[in-house]
Amino acid sequence: MDKSYLEKIEQAEKQADEILNNAIKEAEKLKETAAKNLQTNKEVFEIQLDEKAKKIINEKIKEANQEALKIIKQNEVECNEIENGCKGKIDDVVEFVINQLGDNKWQ
Repeated sequence: MDKSYLEKIEQAEKQADEILNNAIKEAEKLKETAAKNLQTNKEVFEIQLDEKAKKIINEKIKEANQEALKIIKQNEVECNEIENGCKGKIDDVVEFVINQLGDNKWQ
């Protein structure tokens, strides 16, 4: 074989190695960029997820507080009705006892 032919083969092999090495370096850079983007996207997603969860929780807390206030108001009305009903009955009982025992019989 001719020396120049061998030199051309050797030169082609060097160029092929260089192209392959450049491709490997570029692939590694792309891999690193993808990993960074993935991490960034993951962090953004987690932040958005936390915000959505907080919003839902706050809405449910607001609903629970409104329901609690409604129940408290209903309780107050019911307690007032019971209290008013009892006052009348207590007065009736006191009057009954006084009528049954008389004024002098208390002692």
